Amino acid sequence: MIRLDGKVALITGGASGLGLHSAALMAELGAMVVLADINGARAKDEAGALRARGFAADWVAVDISDEAQVAAMVENVKSLHGRLDVLFNCAAATSMDIVGNDRDVVSTDLAVWDRAMSVNLRGTMLVSRFAIPLMIAGGGGSVINMSSRQGVAPARGARVAYSVSKAAIMMLSRHIAASFGKQGIRSNTVAPGSILTDHWIASVPPKVQARTRELALTPDLGKPIDIANLVAFLASDASSYVTGQTISIDGGLTTPLSE
Repeated sequence: MIRLDGKVALITGGASGLGLHSAALMAELGAMVVLADINGARAKDEAGALRARGFAADWVAVDISDEAQVAAMVENVKSLHGRLDVLFNCAAATSMDIVGNDRDVVSTDLAVWDRAMSVNLRGTMLVSRFAIPLMIAGGGGSVINMSSRQGVAPARGARVAYSVSKAAIMMLSRHIAASFGKQGIRSNTVAPGSILTDHWIASVPPKVQARTRELALTPDLGKPIDIANLVAFLASDASSYVTGQTISIDGGLTTPLSE
């Protein structure tokens, strides 16, 4: 089994969903995890729950679209822990007021477009901008960026802002790998398909859920632990020769099929 003993991992969007599941697994594998989330109260509670289980966890409230807050967050990690070995950029604008009004390029309100880009793309860039120098100072580390199946294959007439932002994250991740690899920084992207999170189950209509299950090449859809396992692998030294990659973890949903 891989281990993450001695590593400090910063997880944005770490208070819920795939960010929290990944943070919990990294903590179980020995990492000190820092849960960063715009919902500071929940981040505090979840970090406390991890500590109650005997794991090393900290938390910070942050809006990753705000440069000053991101700079302060990374400085806080440096002050408290002295280093940063793993960055998992998982935070995204997924509230229903954004997702529910993210349609096509003609009809999507610019405020929805701007918020999606501000959090998903600008936020990922800002956290990387401030975190990478700290990682280099400690000898290097692993940057893991969250994209999506919809960044690879868009839905018709829906989620244009989300899809474009997630596609851009893949190039940002490759650019980081190309620019800082010789300084010990690895950068990879995880592109999940439909994962059975509480948010997905609650927000996706039953007919769409059923159709997605039909299209998957696996017996069922993915679970949060599937994403967490991949993130933990990319965070570990076991993936030391893996960089600049986008790894689809979608049950074959993006595999071309004729129906």
